[in-house]
Amino acid sequence: MLSIPLKLVFWERCLAYRPQEIVRGIRLPRTGGRSTGGTSFAKLLTYVDPEASTGFGFEGKILRPGTTVTETELWPDGYPPTPVLLEYAPPLPGHGRGHNRGDQLYILWKFDREKNEWVELGRARSVSWEWAIDLRPLAVRALAEARSVVAVLPNLVGIAARISGFLDGELKPLEVPDRQKVLSVIHDQFAGLMARGQLSHGSR
Repeated sequence: MLSIPLKLVFWERCLAYRPQEIVRGIRLPRTGGRSTGGTSFAKLLTYVDPEASTGFGFEGKILRPGTTVTETELWPDGYPPTPVLLEYAPPLPGHGRGHNRGDQLYILWKFDREKNEWVELGRARSVSWEWAIDLRPLAVRALAEARSVVAVLPNLVGIAARISGFLDGELKPLEVPDRQKVLSVIHDQFAGLMARGQLSHGSR
């Protein structure tokens, strides 16, 4: 039989291990390794300015690369359903200083919940701020896709099939030279619609 003090120690240790057993963690990527852990960072993104030229245009929550976070930490309120993460991996110690600084590595990730893994979207190397210009379109697109709401779309394949069938029916009786003339006119009409934005961005 355990004495009362030993029983208390036993239950305290059980309670100490319990959260780690209950909470399922997700490990953040760490590209730079432990030697750069003091200066590396990861930023869970919530918004990226399309004109961003520095890291200040990449807004989000700062995390530490390589750590294990809970699902609550990875899906805060207001953040997109698909986590998008910016990782900064500085040069290894001793790799350039001052005007001879080494390239900084920035990697953009998204989390695939079905596969339970991080998928790289792109990376950029630069000495200064150029990485932001390289990665901002990828980040903007990734966040837009992550926040997109599944909507009921029209049967685009069916619409295309009906248009194609109609054109085939109209062109079939014509001779080849006449078909080419009709198609040239149709091309110009469609090009005009696209130039006015009626096809590319909706009617104006």
